[in-house]
Amino acid sequence: MKQNFFNIAGDKIKTLRFFIFIMLFTFAGKAQTQSNLEIFYSLVDSAALNASENISSIVSEVNVTLDLGIYYTIFENRILSRLGQSGLKVTRGTNSTQKLHHLNFIIDNASVNYGDQKRDGFLGDFHVTRNITLSGNYLLTSDAESSMNELKEFRFTFNDVVKVQDIEKLENRSFPFTQGTLPPEPFFSSILEPVIVVGAAAAAVILFFSVRSK
Repeated sequence: MKQNFFNIAGDKIKTLRFFIFIMLFTFAGKAQTQSNLEIFYSLVDSAALNASENISSIVSEVNVTLDLGIYYTIFENRILSRLGQSGLKVTRGTNSTQKLHHLNFIIDNASVNYGDQKRDGFLGDFHVTRNITLSGNYLLTSDAESSMNELKEFRFTFNDVVKVQDIEKLENRSFPFTQGTLPPEPFFSSILEPVIVVGAAAAAVILFFSVRSK
């Protein structure tokens, strides 16, 4: 009797663990859709780390100038932090006591583009392909070596598929570059869906009165 009790309790614990695992997995799946700004942060990290790795193989210290315009200044601290992660010493401003290596880091484009809307199955949710792009360049020069002129361009992209109904939450109104133009809903879909709904409702009404008349 006691043994059966322990077996039942053990089975219940295993079942509970299974349901907890499923719930955590479901929540993790839902949390995977990053906002456009979060993806831009990741792309900026990639660009700055790539620059740091390339430059640290040439020089050990640079005086950095960031050219981010009025739109991308939000990335300033992130770029400076990532530049120093490969052992590269980063300074700002001028230093007249020694000849310096200079790094000019530029972001010239950050954009979001959405593909055509496509429905996920019959009367399912609309989805679009999301394409996020970050591009720019960085230039390394030197006061000591006038011949040093290392210019590198970069372009990083991210692609995935998102629900149209989630786009408003993925964009950030405070940062226009996180917003994209959403293509219109497919013509036939916008025409057929109301027809199907009205037709189904009419069929239900007809069926209801037909049954009552009998």
